[in-house]
Amino acid sequence: MSFPGPAEAAIPVKPKFQHNYLLAVGLFVLTFATTTLMGGLWVAEPTPIFTWQQLVLKFVSWEYLAAGMRFSGPLLFILLCHEMGHYLACRRYRVDATLPYFLPAPLGVGTFGAFMKIKDPIPSKPILFDIGAAGPIAGFLAALPFAAYGLYHSVPVLAQGGEGVIVLGEPLLFKALTLAMWRLGEGVTLMLHPFAFAAWVGMLATMLNLLPFGQLDGGHILYALLGRRQRKIALPLFAGLLVMGFFWWVWLLWAAFILFMGPFHPRLWDEPIPLGRKRKLLGLAAGVIFILTFMPVPVR
Repeated sequence: MSFPGPAEAAIPVKPKFQHNYLLAVGLFVLTFATTTLMGGLWVAEPTPIFTWQQLVLKFVSWEYLAAGMRFSGPLLFILLCHEMGHYLACRRYRVDATLPYFLPAPLGVGTFGAFMKIKDPIPSKPILFDIGAAGPIAGFLAALPFAAYGLYHSVPVLAQGGEGVIVLGEPLLFKALTLAMWRLGEGVTLMLHPFAFAAWVGMLATMLNLLPFGQLDGGHILYALLGRRQRKIALPLFAGLLVMGFFWWVWLLWAAFILFMGPFHPRLWDEPIPLGRKRKLLGLAAGVIFILTFMPVPVR
């Protein structure tokens, strides 16, 4: 039997939440620039054409930049609320984590989203649930006022089809708000206000994160609620994801990502212990959010 000497006992514990602020702020600023630029193209032109020449010309146009900021501001706020929900839950339970890192992209809506890295093992199912659920619930609540305001100020137009026309899928929440605000005739749709488009992108991100697999937010929530039964449910749900890939090919990319990540959640020591009533109700709320934001074919 041996005991640590004075020198060993005095080794300091590495402090938590030591952040790279320069990297986090730099990525946020760069993502604000790319979402402003690409958002201006989406919002100011019904059928944007993504060419480098167009990007350069529109970048120096105040009309496009102003339109882009009406999109990028709400979108980054929604994504930031989502990630800060996770981060603040980690701070509450002293689970070490990074700041949110935004991912700029010179295509699409200007970003691949945001993420944060959890550095410590999750100590229990209640903490896992709180960290996993805090993000999508916060992001959804942040998107709601932008969705309502944006849909109210959207413009009715005749629905168009054909090559080059992009049609966005409509989540149930958008359908409900549109029915409450508008009486659209046959063949009439809404040209989305930038706030509504930002809310749509935010809800798409929420829906994808709530997929009940692996270490996605939905996987955390489902495992915390069901324990090892998550493994039994994951396989048929994954088969459903593959079927949806016949209708929207991007689901197949998500299926490949989930296979790489692993569809099953890592086990925790308190797996058999059920959660309390409050967390079960919050889990039900997360399920409702998934249904309200779900889109079988987000873009066609």
